[in-house]
Amino acid sequence: MKRSGGGLERLNQSVANAAKSRLNVGWLEGATYPNGQPVAAVMERHIFGYGVPVRDPVRPNIQKQTDFLAKVFGNEIKSGSETPFNAVGEQAVGIIKQGFKAIQSPALSEATVKARLSRRKKQTDKTGGGTISKPLIDTGEAVNAVSWEVE
Repeated sequence: MKRSGGGLERLNQSVANAAKSRLNVGWLEGATYPNGQPVAAVMERHIFGYGVPVRDPVRPNIQKQTDFLAKVFGNEIKSGSETPFNAVGEQAVGIIKQGFKAIQSPALSEATVKARLSRRKKQTDKTGGGTISKPLIDTGEAVNAVSWEVE
Protein backbone atom coordinates (compact mmCIF):
# COMPACT_ATOMS: atom_id res chain seq x y z
CA MET A 1 0.00 0.00 0.00
CA LYS A 2 1.43 3.34 -1.02
CA ARG A 3 0.98 6.29 1.35
CA SER A 4 0.50 9.80 0.13
CA GLY A 5 3.11 12.32 1.23
CA GLY A 6 0.67 15.25 1.06
CA GLY A 7 -0.14 15.18 4.77
CA LEU A 8 3.50 15.14 5.78
CA GLU A 9 4.33 17.92 3.34
CA ARG A 10 1.47 20.03 4.73
CA LEU A 11 2.70 19.34 8.26
CA ASN A 12 6.25 20.31 7.37
CA GLN A 13 5.05 23.48 5.66
CA SER A 14 2.88 24.39 8.65
CA VAL A 15 5.83 23.95 11.02
CA ALA A 16 8.08 25.97 8.71
CA ASN A 17 5.53 28.81 8.54
CA ALA A 18 5.16 28.82 12.32
CA ALA A 19 8.92 28.92 12.82
CA LYS A 20 9.08 32.15 10.79
CA SER A 21 6.26 33.78 12.72
CA ARG A 22 5.89 35.53 16.03
CA LEU A 23 2.67 35.92 18.01
CA ASN A 24 2.13 39.12 19.98
CA VAL A 25 -0.75 39.20 22.44
CA GLY A 26 -1.74 42.09 24.68
CA TRP A 27 -2.06 45.81 24.11
CA LEU A 28 -0.60 46.46 20.72
CA GLU A 29 0.80 49.64 19.28
CA GLY A 30 -1.98 52.11 18.63
CA ALA A 31 -4.19 50.97 21.52
CA THR A 32 -4.80 54.21 23.41
CA TYR A 33 -7.26 55.75 25.81
CA PRO A 34 -9.28 58.73 24.54
CA ASN A 35 -6.70 61.07 26.09
CA GLY A 36 -3.98 59.48 23.94
CA GLN A 37 -2.27 57.56 26.73
CA PRO A 38 -1.13 54.10 25.57
CA VAL A 39 -3.13 51.31 27.19
CA ALA A 40 0.03 49.17 27.38
CA ALA A 41 1.77 51.78 29.56
CA VAL A 42 -1.12 51.89 32.02
CA MET A 43 -1.40 48.11 32.14
CA GLU A 44 2.34 47.75 32.68
CA ARG A 45 1.92 49.69 35.93
CA HIS A 46 -0.78 47.30 37.10
CA ILE A 47 0.90 44.09 35.94
CA PHE A 48 4.21 44.90 37.62
CA GLY A 49 2.92 47.06 40.46
CA TYR A 50 4.67 50.30 39.52
CA GLY A 51 3.15 52.74 42.02
CA VAL A 52 -0.03 50.67 42.39
CA PRO A 53 -0.82 47.23 43.82
CA VAL A 54 -0.07 44.35 41.44
CA ARG A 55 -3.16 43.37 39.47
CA ASP A 56 -2.05 41.10 36.66
CA PRO A 57 -4.74 39.74 34.33
CA VAL A 58 -2.13 38.23 32.00
CA ARG A 59 0.67 36.07 33.37
CA PRO A 60 -1.14 33.96 36.00
CA ASN A 61 -3.96 33.18 33.60
CA ILE A 62 -1.79 32.41 30.59
CA GLN A 63 0.49 30.24 32.78
CA LYS A 64 -2.54 28.23 33.94
CA GLN A 65 -3.56 27.70 30.33
CA THR A 66 -0.21 26.90 28.68
CA ASP A 67 -1.13 23.24 28.15
CA PHE A 68 -4.41 24.25 26.55
CA LEU A 69 -2.70 26.80 24.28
CA ALA A 70 -0.07 24.21 23.31
CA LYS A 71 -2.88 21.81 22.33
CA VAL A 72 -4.54 24.50 20.24
CA PHE A 73 -1.23 25.15 18.49
CA GLY A 74 -0.56 21.43 18.01
CA ASN A 75 -4.02 20.85 16.57
CA GLU A 76 -3.53 23.72 14.15
CA ILE A 77 -0.15 22.34 13.06
CA LYS A 78 -1.56 18.82 12.65
CA SER A 79 -4.42 20.14 10.53
CA GLY A 80 -1.91 21.79 8.21
CA SER A 81 -2.99 25.30 9.05
CA GLU A 82 -0.87 27.95 7.39
CA THR A 83 -1.67 30.30 10.27
CA PRO A 84 -1.54 28.24 13.49
CA PHE A 85 -0.88 31.30 15.62
CA ASN A 86 -4.24 32.83 14.70
CA ALA A 87 -6.17 30.28 16.76
CA VAL A 88 -3.69 30.58 19.64
CA GLY A 89 -3.96 34.38 19.57
CA GLU A 90 -7.75 34.28 19.68
CA GLN A 91 -7.71 31.90 22.63
CA ALA A 92 -5.03 33.89 24.50
CA VAL A 93 -7.07 37.09 24.16
CA GLY A 94 -10.07 35.31 25.66
CA ILE A 95 -7.95 34.03 28.55
CA ILE A 96 -6.63 37.52 29.32
CA LYS A 97 -10.12 39.01 29.19
CA GLN A 98 -11.29 36.37 31.66
CA GLY A 99 -8.33 37.36 33.83
CA PHE A 100 -9.71 40.88 34.11
CA LYS A 101 -13.03 39.54 35.33
CA ALA A 102 -11.36 37.26 37.88
CA ILE A 103 -9.41 40.00 39.67
CA GLN A 104 -11.25 41.15 42.78
CA SER A 105 -8.37 42.27 44.96
CA PRO A 106 -6.57 44.15 46.19
CA ALA A 107 -9.47 46.53 46.61
CA LEU A 108 -9.29 49.96 45.06
CA SER A 109 -8.06 52.77 47.22
CA GLU A 110 -10.57 55.26 48.53
CA ALA A 111 -8.98 57.92 46.31
CA THR A 112 -9.52 55.79 43.19
CA VAL A 113 -13.16 55.16 44.04
CA LYS A 114 -13.69 58.91 44.62
CA ALA A 115 -11.97 59.73 41.32
CA ARG A 116 -14.24 57.30 39.47
CA LEU A 117 -17.33 58.78 41.10
CA SER A 118 -16.21 62.31 40.29
CA ARG A 119 -15.47 61.42 36.66
CA ARG A 120 -18.89 59.80 36.28
CA LYS A 121 -20.64 62.89 37.62
CA LYS A 122 -18.88 64.95 34.93
CA GLN A 123 -19.71 62.58 32.06
CA THR A 124 -22.24 63.88 29.61
CA ASP A 125 -22.59 60.45 27.98
CA LYS A 126 -24.22 58.32 30.68
CA THR A 127 -24.24 55.15 28.55
CA GLY A 128 -20.60 54.21 29.27
CA GLY A 129 -18.70 53.40 32.38
CA GLY A 130 -17.85 50.30 34.28
CA THR A 131 -18.04 49.68 37.95
CA ILE A 132 -17.05 51.99 40.74
CA SER A 133 -15.16 49.46 42.85
CA LYS A 134 -14.03 46.69 40.46
CA PRO A 135 -10.23 46.61 40.16
CA LEU A 136 -8.90 47.14 36.62
CA ILE A 137 -12.30 47.64 35.02
CA ASP A 138 -13.50 51.21 34.95
CA THR A 139 -14.45 52.07 31.40
CA GLY A 140 -13.68 48.65 29.91
CA GLU A 141 -11.25 50.15 27.43
CA ALA A 142 -8.23 48.13 28.62
CA VAL A 143 -10.20 44.88 28.38
CA ASN A 144 -11.53 45.73 24.94
CA ALA A 145 -8.07 46.74 23.71
CA VAL A 146 -6.53 43.30 24.30
CA SER A 147 -5.63 41.96 20.89
CA TRP A 148 -3.18 39.80 18.99
CA GLU A 149 -1.13 39.93 15.81
CA VAL A 150 1.17 37.59 13.96
CA GLU A 151 4.41 38.98 12.58
